[in-house]
Amino acid sequence: MCLFVSGIVAAALYFVKNAMQNLILSCLFEAFSGLGISVLLCIMVDLFPTNMRVMAAAASATFGRLGSLMANITFGLLIDSHCILLIIIFSSLLISTYIMIKYLNAQICRISDVYYIISYLATYKNNDEDGLKTFSIYLRDHLYFHANEMFRKFELLK
Repeated sequence: MCLFVSGIVAAALYFVKNAMQNLILSCLFEAFSGLGISVLLCIMVDLFPTNMRVMAAAASATFGRLGSLMANITFGLLIDSHCILLIIIFSSLLISTYIMIKYLNAQICRISDVYYIISYLATYKNNDEDGLKTFSIYLRDHLYFHANEMFRKFELLK
């Protein structure tokens, strides 16, 4: 919901007539986008297993800061010549992200499942074909289950 409100506020910046409206909308945008980032960082605790959590948080913070640095540089270069284009792109990205999260609601493979698969393959050292066959059957069934859940939810949206 924070993304949707941030997108609407960013789109409303196009219709600003005076400095007070600009100040109010800028404060609302900063509040809701900051709240969205806080929610994202809290969700990260659930996505990653305990032994990967710190590295995931550090990588997320690093790439987030690099992205904000590049966005500030790009925004500063384009604000004078393409102001309307920046407002449209930014608000449409925020609103479309909210729509994808809210209405597609697809099942994605959890990071812990991927970690389990990688750790199993990394510890697989001998040529035990039965063990590998059992694991490949488990992996096939697991992916088949997630694919069926995703398609079932997608059919409910139609």
